[in-house]
Amino acid sequence: MLDISKHALSVLETSVDAIITIDRVGTMLIVNSAAERLFQYSRTALVGSPIAMLMPEPDRSQHPQYLDRFLQTGEARIIGIGREVVGKKADGTLFPLELSVSQLDLEGEIYFTGVMRDISKRRNLELEVLQIADFERQRIGQDLHDGLGQMLTGISLITQHLARTLDEQSNALASEAGQIVSHLQEADRFARALSRTLVPIPVDEKGLRHTLELLCSQIGRLYDVFCSFSADESVLSKIERIPRAATNIYRIIQEATTNAVRHGKATKLAIALSENSQGLQLSVRDNGRGFSDEDEHSNGLGIQSMRYRAHVLGGKLRIVRSDAQGGANIVVTIPRWVTPQGPQ
Repeated sequence: MLDISKHALSVLETSVDAIITIDRVGTMLIVNSAAERLFQYSRTALVGSPIAMLMPEPDRSQHPQYLDRFLQTGEARIIGIGREVVGKKADGTLFPLELSVSQLDLEGEIYFTGVMRDISKRRNLELEVLQIADFERQRIGQDLHDGLGQMLTGISLITQHLARTLDEQSNALASEAGQIVSHLQEADRFARALSRTLVPIPVDEKGLRHTLELLCSQIGRLYDVFCSFSADESVLSKIERIPRAATNIYRIIQEATTNAVRHGKATKLAIALSENSQGLQLSVRDNGRGFSDEDEHSNGLGIQSMRYRAHVLGGKLRIVRSDAQGGANIVVTIPRWVTPQGPQ
């Protein structure tokens, strides 16, 4: 007959995931070997200690309040839901964790068991994918500017000469040649404007606000839509100190606005950066056709790219459904500034 207690202990110890059980005040009671390896603490150092020691601030200080709130209100923000959080190793290294928590009521006492997995490799892979995508985006933008743009300019000059010659000869085709010149010049302007949106725009001496306002202006001109941008200065200041954050936020905005115009057929865009109790919040709202269930769960490159960039910053992307008047809202929430390589 199977000995349940021995079987449970065997499962606990052979699990590749870190498993920790705590009581209602957050004291660690059971810790498996994988948790020792993950956090680089001995079991004796962990058992009997508060689990908050494995978290960075502000969660470290606020964790007792999280437990109290749940016990008093039953409001679950992690329990039974699962989410990505940040762990802290014995040497102070911060790393991304995938965490799921279950509740156990036993003989009148409440216990919580967390199952954790280090997702640093996943984040590094996502970062590599984004770097490759950025390289290709820049290459295409450069080709548009130096290749197609130059060819269109050359053809336009040749056609202008042809139009003048036909006009001097009072040829009936002179008017049509002039129209071709106008179309070529418009195509040249469009190609060069498109190339500027593909090549990275560094944060210049005028600051991140100027860079993002310029992006909004370019999108407005390129696609003939109304685009507005608003942001708290304190948020912009934080982002400016983290080049990787600035780049990824810029690309998320660019991808979200482009999708809204091309696929959502939006005519109005509102970009906003703010900060609340949950952290940094980026919002790109449009008045287009919105997202269907199929769109929201799509594995298309655009949505996947935005999700990856949010993950690299330690955040999450969600798509807020369109209302009765149409439109959608791409929302990215970043609780703290963390990358796979550690805090920035």
